Amino acid sequence: MRMETTRLIRPNELAKMLGVSTVTLWKWRRDGILPEPMRIGPRFIGWERVVIHYWLKRRNKSKDKANKTVK
Repeated sequence: MRMETTRLIRPNELAKMLGVSTVTLWKWRRDGILPEPMRIGPRFIGWERVVIHYWLKRRNKSKDKANKTVK
C-alpha cells in the first residue's frame, strides 16, 4: 500500500517563492488574504503545496479580470 505524503511549504520558503517577507505572510494571514497554514506541532506550521498552488491560480485569475476591466 502506497501512502500519500503532503508536501508542506514552510514560511521562509513561501515568503521566498512570493518575493515577500515573512512579516508580510503573517499580515496576509491575519487579513484573510493567505490561506491558513496547517499546524503540525506547537512550533511547526506550513502550507500544503496544493493549497498554495490553487490560491495562486485564483489570485492570478482575479488580477487578470481586474486588468481587463480597467483597460
